Amino acid sequence: MSMELLTLLQLIYVIAIYLGVVVLIPAAVFHGKLEDHPFYVRYTAYACIGNFYLMNLVLVLQLLHISNRTTLILGVVIPALLGIAAFHWQDWVKASLVSAGETTHNVIVNTMGVRLFVVRIFQNLGKSVTNMLKAIGDNLLTRWFDWIGTIALIVVICWQYGSNLFSVYGYTASDMLVHNYWINAMSDNQIFVAGVYPFGFHCIIYFFHATFGVETYVLLRLFSLLETFLIHFMLLFLLRLICKTDAAPYVAVGIYLLLNIWGKNAYVRFFSALPQEYGMIFILPAIFFLILFFRERKEENGEKGLRGKKSTTMLKLFAMNVSMTFAVHFYDTIALGIFCIALGIVFWKTVFHKEYVGRIMGAGVIGLVIAVFPMWLAYMGGTPLEGSLRWGISVMNGYTIEDVQAEEESQSFDQSLAAPAENLARSGSGTTYSIMPKPAALTTVQDGGNFLTNMARQISGYVFIGKSSSFGMITLILVVLGAILGGLTLWKGDAERGKMLLAITINVAAFCLLLMSREMGIPILMDKNRTSIYLGYFFILLLGLLMDYGLDVGMAFLEGETIKKVFPALFATICFIFLGLFGWVRKPAEVEAFQKNGSIICIANILRENAPGTFNIISANDEMRMTEEYGYHYEVSRLLVQNMGDNALNYLEVPASRVYVFIEKIPGDYDEPYEGSGSAISKASARKPLPFNEGFGMYKGENRNIVMSKLYFWAQAFGKTYENEMSVYYEDDEFVCYEIRQNVDRPYDMSFDYGYNN
Repeated sequence: MSMELLTLLQLIYVIAIYLGVVVLIPAAVFHGKLEDHPFYVRYTAYACIGNFYLMNLVLVLQLLHISNRTTLILGVVIPALLGIAAFHWQDWVKASLVSAGETTHNVIVNTMGVRLFVVRIFQNLGKSVTNMLKAIGDNLLTRWFDWIGTIALIVVICWQYGSNLFSVYGYTASDMLVHNYWINAMSDNQIFVAGVYPFGFHCIIYFFHATFGVETYVLLRLFSLLETFLIHFMLLFLLRLICKTDAAPYVAVGIYLLLNIWGKNAYVRFFSALPQEYGMIFILPAIFFLILFFRERKEENGEKGLRGKKSTTMLKLFAMNVSMTFAVHFYDTIALGIFCIALGIVFWKTVFHKEYVGRIMGAGVIGLVIAVFPMWLAYMGGTPLEGSLRWGISVMNGYTIEDVQAEEESQSFDQSLAAPAENLARSGSGTTYSIMPKPAALTTVQDGGNFLTNMARQISGYVFIGKSSSFGMITLILVVLGAILGGLTLWKGDAERGKMLLAITINVAAFCLLLMSREMGIPILMDKNRTSIYLGYFFILLLGLLMDYGLDVGMAFLEGETIKKVFPALFATICFIFLGLFGWVRKPAEVEAFQKNGSIICIANILRENAPGTFNIISANDEMRMTEEYGYHYEVSRLLVQNMGDNALNYLEVPASRVYVFIEKIPGDYDEPYEGSGSAISKASARKPLPFNEGFGMYKGENRNIVMSKLYFWAQAFGKTYENEMSVYYEDDEFVCYEIRQNVDRPYDMSFDYGYNN
């Protein structure tokens, strides 16, 4: 089976099990409570409930040290069955049980034959399937525009962010192995193995690994596309909620996906399965359900009490999303907090009304407490804070990045250096990602010019393409336009629409200022690269609402709802095609991986062909975290050190019946370019002294070429001695893997003079 086909099948399976557990099970339980709402509201609610439950289920079981496949399955199935029984007893559960009892009784007393019993089962199934297909058909006819728009967005997302999965098989962010290490430790109920850290993302990956048996490295390879789907559809759903026209949300998200105006800072992290991006899924739903809370509470017309109210359901969903932002990544909580402040400024009369303020504040606090409590519990039990969380707390205490930068850098190696060199996952604290490109704009604006011009340059350089300030200035103009239009709408009496435009405008303006925080001398809540991701994301909300206003006014003369839907969508499609002809539609980015494709192909085959615990991989560290639950790993540095000088006289064994040696013939620079980056291994490199660096430093830059060169010639010398026991397992232009077959009771001596033992 080709790697492309395997990737496709794995991707389909991962998406299916995720949607099945996270969406379909909550839908089965809570459908009755949300059936009056449109599909996009119900889907958002189900996804939020599913994620919230899984995160907290795993956290509880991990802290109790009883997390395993059995407890995880029972923890999902039993509450789901109890929920279905509780919420649907009167509508269909009771009737189904009565019908099943009567049928069973009739079969037992022979008043119904087995053949009739089977026929009845198939008749009922057929009726259910017919009703379901009819419902789908009716939905297709009545919501045809949404179906077409949704399918179009799915295709575009697959094209933009999925194609890279089929050409690059490794991890595309430098710290994914750190997260791999943390997730692996959860299989031994060792949560927070590197210190207390928001573990919501890790809980989700661990759940699907432990429950469905999907290898963690496969989930981390493929989960980025699923994250990206959800991130973009949450953006679409919020626009659907606040826009009056049907076309504006789809066109706005299409611009975010297709136009070649975005700098890589704004979207390149979507190519990797990372906690911050997973947490982005829950930022806009928090706003989404807060708006619905206002609407439902208005319809309830000030009714007393909380129980049974639709507004209470929306408030619970708001609290869940607040909780999940912090449970996954505190940057997402900061982004949500800024958005909530913007809403509070505009909706202050509503928010601070006695009927609202207590409920909203209480829901937010409860959500944060739920997220913080497991981490606090672990911390009070003696687990230290992980480095990046210490940084976040330092910022919240009023320190700037400069105050804690030295400490952050010093902590970057701590978690991996706590173990022997051969057990390292990756130097780094999980907060810095090499996939972030250097922006076109200067990182400082102390070269004169007025404040707005400098801000425009920063926005252009970090969010958009190009060194000029054009796109940044357009952004600022749209912010001003949003403020004016929002004020006019509010003055004309369309309160919610005007206030939402003002709130989104304030939020975008706040992130523009946040991008300038260093220059303004205000606390730096997040670095410019992270700020640019949120700024681009929230900018689409502003653009979508402005387009909604334009379409609403511009199409007022058109008659018929169909024309008002089709005309702008068709016009936008023609525009995208026209822009594509002139190079303004961006092509899918090619994001390089830190591992060679051949390495991942070999891992997939080795895991399929070998029983757990029967193989050992000699490589430069990466493969250890990908395979540590299944086999053994021997680090290249340890092997080469044991072959240096007099060490070559000592006996060295690498136990296992199968030993696989991973060698990069054209080593990557591992995010540390040097003059000879991209050079093949050579005798000249093998003659150079073996580099000694802390952590992963010996595998970066030129050091990696030296290490791989020495390993290659070691393998050649070993193969000459044991030519019948060693063979090429896999080879391509950039990578080769050798297989060594040995007797476990009498393993070979792998320490000898191979010619480059200096």
